[in-house]
Amino acid sequence: MGRLSTSWKLMKQSWAVLRGDKELMVFPIVSAIASLVVVASFMVPVVLAVMSTNRGAAVQTGSTDVPLWVYPVMFVFYVVLAIVTIYCNSALMGAAMVRLRGGDPTLADGFGYANRHLPQILGWALISATVGMVLRSIQQRSGLVGRLVVGLIGAAWQFVTYFVVPVLIFEDAGPVQAVKRSALIVRQRWGEQIAGTVGIGFVSGLLSLIGVGLIAGGAAAGVATRSAVLGAGLVVLGVVYLVALTIVTQAMQGIYNTALYRFATEGTGGGVFSDADLAGTFRTKDGRVPPIVPPYGHGPMTPGPPGASDPRGPLPGEIRPQ
Repeated sequence: MGRLSTSWKLMKQSWAVLRGDKELMVFPIVSAIASLVVVASFMVPVVLAVMSTNRGAAVQTGSTDVPLWVYPVMFVFYVVLAIVTIYCNSALMGAAMVRLRGGDPTLADGFGYANRHLPQILGWALISATVGMVLRSIQQRSGLVGRLVVGLIGAAWQFVTYFVVPVLIFEDAGPVQAVKRSALIVRQRWGEQIAGTVGIGFVSGLLSLIGVGLIAGGAAAGVATRSAVLGAGLVVLGVVYLVALTIVTQAMQGIYNTALYRFATEGTGGGVFSDADLAGTFRTKDGRVPPIVPPYGHGPMTPGPPGASDPRGPLPGEIRPQ
């Protein structure tokens, strides 16, 4: 109950930031639109081509004939989709950090921050897509036990790479170094991502039932009353509700992750976020609060690479005391 209560408070604090900077929702909107374009650009031609391909030029995979050329195309698809998602998430986190440091972020601030770290984003997208595709391929070829094991490996990978994106953009680290840094932060600050992600995800899941109910109710009403207008109206309303809920949830998750990273590396969540609530998510098994994991250049724990910039330097739009 204590962790759920803390998660609820942090979710409300994330909502308070989003309510004050509604333009932060533009980043997940752009991500969703761009992702749909990528899916349509890759999947539609691939599906049509596979359907019309001579079965003699295919390889046997399970019970489905899949042409060999599909695999490299799907890998490129995973990489491009990862680039879009990570790029927009980086822009969201960059803008959120400006707000947490007292500034008034603009869309240009967020996208500009992602653009300045595009090489790191591309590198991490390549690693992320490769790991994801390998795990998915192994899982599809495994039995029940194998799928469970691969699922656990995938969950562990997501766990240790939780802070990769903020490390990439706030510490100018390369993708490999960012994975190591993220794993260090997770190990030192055990439990933060479980509390926050479960809280936001759990509440979002409950709220999504409203949209599911509208869609199901619309289908039932259309059949019962034979009114296509009523049924279609409720279905459209449910779909719009679910899309809006997803956008808001993704924006809040990005804001929360940014505050969480800042607290883990600087000891403060900034402004709207309560340091006491954030500290409550960082308890270790023995109940103590571990020390801060300083960013590059702020302690002997993890020396930064040559030329690494100070992540606590001014950000675009930031208000700094004189």
